[in-house]
Amino acid sequence: PIMKTSRSFVKKTRKGTVLKVVREHYLRDDVWTCWKGDERTTLEEPFVDKDALQSAPSSNLFPFTHFILPDTNVVLHHIDFLEFHAIGNIVLLETVLDEARHRNVSAYKRLRTLLDNKDKNGVVVSNEHHRATCMQREDGESVNDRNDRAIRVATGWCEQQLDPHNCRVVLLTNDKKNKEKALARNLLACTAQEYAASLSAWPELMDITSSGDACDGGNAQTELFREHTSLAKLHEGVKAGRMYQGTFHAKRDNYSDGHVTVSVLKTQ
Repeated sequence: PIMKTSRSFVKKTRKGTVLKVVREHYLRDDVWTCWKGDERTTLEEPFVDKDALQSAPSSNLFPFTHFILPDTNVVLHHIDFLEFHAIGNIVLLETVLDEARHRNVSAYKRLRTLLDNKDKNGVVVSNEHHRATCMQREDGESVNDRNDRAIRVATGWCEQQLDPHNCRVVLLTNDKKNKEKALARNLLACTAQEYAASLSAWPELMDITSSGDACDGGNAQTELFREHTSLAKLHEGVKAGRMYQGTFHAKRDNYSDGHVTVSVLKTQ
């Protein structure tokens, strides 16, 4: 069965013409899980093989058969971790792939290459087109918060689908609030660094994941660079005589070298 949802709005073109735009979104309830033995799986060689899952490296945090489901921040900042040869059994949501494509095309292409590698045992779940996992944006909710909620709901849905096969799903997120909300829903969740530390057979994974910073609501906890002086302070400094305004003239053969002319000082 297919359910159709639509959203319409009116916009004005540059020529002044008023257009009514209608966007239709079709939702299904028969999205398959690519699990070998799933009655809905129509492929001759499903992506997900239980034997491959059992041969995956064991985690001290999650000593049982499981998938890892990274959110967008983990995908963008820890793509090297996901590409590591010992990491497999990866679920990538449509929400995560769409965000990655819009924010970092290079990372998106690496994700597609990762999915083409059968040894990674990866699978894409079209959560944006499933009736049970497609989330409408609520009033006052930001796009980032909506996507995080969609990822948590899809994680719970994947958990239900794989429960008959004695398989769990672990959400990888470096967002503190997202992790707390996932744990409140009785989902398995941890940061990329915590999961890397649990793979004691591969200590080098700690170095790979150390480059990314944990975030709180999508913002980094540490400040990497000092902020630029605000425009108001610049005007105040020029007016008080503490700063001077000039023109930078770059050399033609080297854009990083040049000189500044200041009309007030009449010097270069």
